[in-house]
Amino acid sequence: MQILNANTPEGQPRRKVHQCSKIIAEKWRAMSDEERVAATEGEVVALRERRESKELGTWHNADVSANHDSSMTISRIKEELTRLNARTGDESILVVSRGSLTRFRPPETYCSGVKSETFLSTVLKTSGEDLAMRMDAYMVVGVEGVARNQVQVLTEMKGKVSALILQKLKAAGGKYEIKKMFYTNFDEHITRPFGIMVKNWPLKEFKNPSSFSTRADISILWNAWETGTAYFYMMTREEHRAWEQKQEEALVEAQRRVQEVRDKRQSGEEPQQQTTPQGMRTYLRRTHLKIKPHPQVRPTYLSQMEALHPLEQPSSTPQL
Repeated sequence: MQILNANTPEGQPRRKVHQCSKIIAEKWRAMSDEERVAATEGEVVALRERRESKELGTWHNADVSANHDSSMTISRIKEELTRLNARTGDESILVVSRGSLTRFRPPETYCSGVKSETFLSTVLKTSGEDLAMRMDAYMVVGVEGVARNQVQVLTEMKGKVSALILQKLKAAGGKYEIKKMFYTNFDEHITRPFGIMVKNWPLKEFKNPSSFSTRADISILWNAWETGTAYFYMMTREEHRAWEQKQEEALVEAQRRVQEVRDKRQSGEEPQQQTTPQGMRTYLRRTHLKIKPHPQVRPTYLSQMEALHPLEQPSSTPQL
């Protein structure tokens, strides 16, 4: 067709395929095999090369074309935003990232002026490069990856808070070598041997930071201990003696009331319902004091009395 249309004058319509097919067919039938090979050899080789390039290089060519399209389009948008800023003073931030792993385009950020860059650094506490990289990571990893990252961040925060509290405890211990922080039975493990108390614990429950499941609680703990709002207090010798004496008095009073109940049970009298001072029975449980029934009291009657006077559950927060 190229040969047949080569003699067509400029400006005249070229011959179509259906017009040339009859002429080409007549010439093809009149040619020998050698002439046919010689006439089509070059075009056949070029056709095979184009076919191989299409089969093996389609994705590569498409990616190159997409990158070229992105670069040209983003350049035009940047020029328009720059001109808009020059005309009106409007500020803008442009963030461009690839949409999937099949692309290799690097992330890019554009700020139309100094105010836009200051907004990123002052308000969002980040830079344009960091914002673009975070957006690129989100686009590549997806929501599941972000969720996994949140779990990792929460776990790291718990570890940092626990380490900070232990560091504060060791600093408060001074000459005492405290190797571990106890959240269960804190009074018996820390206050009694070392004379250290917890002040201004910010949450309702006093427990290990690893037991909290929300990022808000961990943040409250971190801020409280980091700023010094919550702290460990080392009691003086007089305060420590007074604290121990108070605990001993509570123990003696609890034992006295328990013995009074036993005596009334033994004499057959119906004991009056008594109110146990707060923390007394808790202290009995913490010191593992076991109350043994009198041998003459029947177990059924004892179980009824225990149902009437149940022991208080120990508080999860140490007495400060």
